[in-house]
Amino acid sequence: MNVESETQRGFDRIAYEKAFGEIESLTDRLPESAVLSLAREVVVRLAAKLPPPSQYYDLPSPEEIDVLCHALISHDHNAGARIISQVRDSGVSIEKIYLVYLAAAARRLGEFWDDDQASFMQVTIGASRIYAILQSLRPGIAAPLPRLTKSAVFALVPGDNHSLGIRMAADLFRGRGWNIQMLVGLSHEALVAELTQSEAPLIGLSASSRKSLMPLIRLIVALRVSNPSARIMVSGNLAVTNIDLVSICGADGIAVDIDSATREMDRLTSVS
Repeated sequence: MNVESETQRGFDRIAYEKAFGEIESLTDRLPESAVLSLAREVVVRLAAKLPPPSQYYDLPSPEEIDVLCHALISHDHNAGARIISQVRDSGVSIEKIYLVYLAAAARRLGEFWDDDQASFMQVTIGASRIYAILQSLRPGIAAPLPRLTKSAVFALVPGDNHSLGIRMAADLFRGRGWNIQMLVGLSHEALVAELTQSEAPLIGLSASSRKSLMPLIRLIVALRVSNPSARIMVSGNLAVTNIDLVSICGADGIAVDIDSATREMDRLTSVS
């Protein structure tokens, strides 16, 4: 993670409200089992990022993390965000907030869940708020674009076997000077591992039908935690037929045809 600029030092409340609104809209449309899966994705992946205590000095105490967790699952949906905003204003880096405060809170929420100290609904709300906070911090987490900006990974959503379209798109953009890596036929865990390690600035995810919606959302949630600097574009028939759902799943761009894909890829990899 890079050190953030002066303009990225504040907590972006507008981005938080927007992200939380999108999450609420999305979870209202999903079955409980799907919401549970997404909450676990956030909690488990973020908790796994918690570094050993020796890596950071002046760590938050267990009591401070408990206070944050209780705020995150309280009836006030801004309570946790206010704590993080205060921590940010005190001069704590975004990297430390991400890797220490939020990762520790995610791990503690997981313990609440496992020990029946919090209900499914409470931990799901807490995970949703952590995810919204992460989204609000993304500008400060994002790495600068590499010199070779015309580089992307095209990946087929796990369980989706319709690879013809993504293969044709990869060939087309290679012919236009793009360096395209293609990943098809991978499981969720394998694909997350590959895309987390990728240095390409853009990830293009292809989903062919509504059956791929849940795997797509789960994948985006995992990548937002594991690779927060990635720019994510969604394409495929799902984007065409369910653009209202895809538009709130956390992607940075949506492509419904080659022309819109070209515009979005150029926009998402442009150096401002």
